[in-house]
Amino acid sequence: MDTKTYNELLEEMKMSAIAGGSGLTDFNEGSNIMNIFESVARPLEQAYIDTRNGYVNNLRAIPYSVFDFQQKKGQKASVSVIFTRNAALSSVSSIPVGTRVSNGSLTFITTENGSIASGETDSGSIEAIAEDVGLEYNVAAGTVNVIESNLTAEIVSVTNPYKAVGGTDAETQTQMLRRFKYYINGLQGSNRYGIIAGVLGIEGVRSVGIDEHFPPKNDIYNLTVYVDDGTGNLTETLKAKCKELVDGTDTESNPGLRAAGVNVDFQPASNVSVSVVLTATIYRAEEARVRSDITTKLQEYINGLGIHESVILSSIIVLLKQISGITDVSGLTLNGDTENIPIGVNQIARFNSATITIIAS
Repeated sequence: MDTKTYNELLEEMKMSAIAGGSGLTDFNEGSNIMNIFESVARPLEQAYIDTRNGYVNNLRAIPYSVFDFQQKKGQKASVSVIFTRNAALSSVSSIPVGTRVSNGSLTFITTENGSIASGETDSGSIEAIAEDVGLEYNVAAGTVNVIESNLTAEIVSVTNPYKAVGGTDAETQTQMLRRFKYYINGLQGSNRYGIIAGVLGIEGVRSVGIDEHFPPKNDIYNLTVYVDDGTGNLTETLKAKCKELVDGTDTESNPGLRAAGVNVDFQPASNVSVSVVLTATIYRAEEARVRSDITTKLQEYINGLGIHESVILSSIIVLLKQISGITDVSGLTLNGDTENIPIGVNQIARFNSATITIIAS
C-alpha cells in the first residue's frame, strides 16, 4: 500500500477546500485554517506509517503462522568457574548460588552453591550461566576473572579454565526464511530437506550439513548429519537431542524423521582455519581504532558463517569498506591465496588471524 507524507496531506486538504467552494481564502502559513489542517495532517501521516508497517509485518508473518513456524530465540552460554582465596584456611568459604562474575563486560551467574573446603585455596568447578542470550557470551578460557558479587574477603579471584559454550544469537529474519524453505521442501520428513529443517528447529543448532554415503560409511551409516551449535562445535547434549529427533521415540508425538532402514550418524563439522592478510588505506582516522574494527568485522563475518558456507573475498571487502575512515582495501588474501575459500558440507569456517597493514592517505 502507498503512504502519504505530511506535505502531501496538507496540500490535498487545501486543494479540497478550494475545489469544494468552501469560501475559505486564507491559506497562508499561520492562518487559522492552516493551523487546523496541520494539526490533522500530522496524526494522519503517522497513521499511514503505522498502517504500512503493520501491513508489511503481518504479510510477512502469514506464511509462517499457517505452519505455526516460530523464530528461534537464541540460547544462553554456560561456563565452569573456579574461585580462589588468599590462603589455605581451616574454615570453609561459601560461594552462594546467584554469585555474579564477568569478563569485565559480559556477566555470568552461578547456578549452584559452591565452597572452598578447609585446607584448600581453590573451589571445585561451579557452573554458571550467561545473563543473556548471545554468541558473544562464548568467551575464551581464562577471561572470566571479575567477581561482581560481594563475597567474603578471603575470596580474591575467579577464573574459567575452559571456554564458555552454548551461547547462540536470536535467529535473524534471513536465517528464519532459509530454515522455512528447508521446512517447506521437507514436509514429508524423510528427505534431506526434512532432516535439515528438523535439526535446524532444535534450539541451540545454528547450521546443518548432510553428507550421504554410497556405500554406507563404516558399513553402518547411510548419511552423516553435521551440526554446528554456534561455536562451530557439537556438544554431547545437543547431539543427543538431534539423534532423538531424527531417530524418533516410537511415539505419535515423535515418530522420527529418517526413513526405515536408514542409519544416521551425527558429528561436528571440521573447522577450516582462516587467516586474512590485507592493506587498508585510511583518511583522517585513528589507526588503532580502524585496526580493531577490521579485526572485529572479520571475526563476526567468518565466525558467523555456517556449515557449507564459503568465505567470499568480495563480501569481506564490502564489509570492511563500511568501516568509518577506510577509503580502500587492497592486497586481500585468504590463507595466502586471492581466491574464495570453498567450505564443504562437513566443514565450517573459523577465524584464525588477521595481518593488517594501515596506510594513511
